[in-house]
Amino acid sequence: MKAKIFVFFLIITLTCLIVLPTLYDNIIVSRSFSFESIDKKKGWSKNDTISFDFNYSKDDTVSFDLFFRVNQNYNQYSNLFLFIELINTYSSENRVDTLEFQVYDSWGKCLGSGPSGIKTFEKNYQKNYPLTKGSYLLNIIHGMRTDSLQGMRDIGFKIKK
Repeated sequence: MKAKIFVFFLIITLTCLIVLPTLYDNIIVSRSFSFESIDKKKGWSKNDTISFDFNYSKDDTVSFDLFFRVNQNYNQYSNLFLFIELINTYSSENRVDTLEFQVYDSWGKCLGSGPSGIKTFEKNYQKNYPLTKGSYLLNIIHGMRTDSLQGMRDIGFKIKK
């Protein structure tokens, strides 16, 4: 009986040691958009802008990360180009960038993480970015040659301290 109680408390302790650090990894803002809400046959159109708005309450230096998930239907290209526009709506400052994600290697192996057919990609967009107090709008457009991009599951961003 004592051995069972000891094993139980050991499992609880190990679980807390694994889970708690992920709960407090300094994420300030996190938003995502699911492509499940749009017509799957249509896909992500070149004319569709994914927009996120958020408020930031202090002047600070932060790290921006972008992430997306694809399923096995994303097989038109080996990479993904994204056009990113970050607008401070108070000061009208804006920053425009182009990011490239390598999705498949030259052998056709998916470079994302995840054990199933859905793979996750994450990339640091800006490190040590000076974010000032204000209201922001983040726009994301795909920069691929096709009008309709198939296989995208979701896309989003994280701001970390």
